[in-house]
Amino acid sequence: EGHAEMGCSPWQRLHILFSVVIALSHVPLASAGSQPNPPQWPPSVRVFGPDDKKEQIEGTVNAAFHENGGQTPTNHGQFSSSRFAFLFKPGTYDVDLPVGYYTQVLGLGRNPDEVIFNSSRGIYCKEGDK
Repeated sequence: EGHAEMGCSPWQRLHILFSVVIALSHVPLASAGSQPNPPQWPPSVRVFGPDDKKEQIEGTVNAAFHENGGQTPTNHGQFSSSRFAFLFKPGTYDVDLPVGYYTQVLGLGRNPDEVIFNSSRGIYCKEGDK
């Protein structure tokens, strides 16, 4: 399970990971004593919880995919300057989420099995579909 089901090559996954690091490097850092907790993320970073509505989660991720994913036109989003990160709190999610270029989906549990996607496709990479 896990990465093998995403349909992305190891290079695509590595590229996605580096894209998130680059995207998050543009988040201004405040002094340690004045940082809000939780942090003020830019609009391109979203944190979801298991109580969030399916429509809200899928709508947000689909909007990012519309900008940075898909095969039409060819390599749509491959050279985009937009970056996205979607973080999921521990819990179970019944959502299907396409992941395009420069997009990262992260589980926030201490262990990998604390964030579960139990829908038919879960997290997937349409670029891998032929």
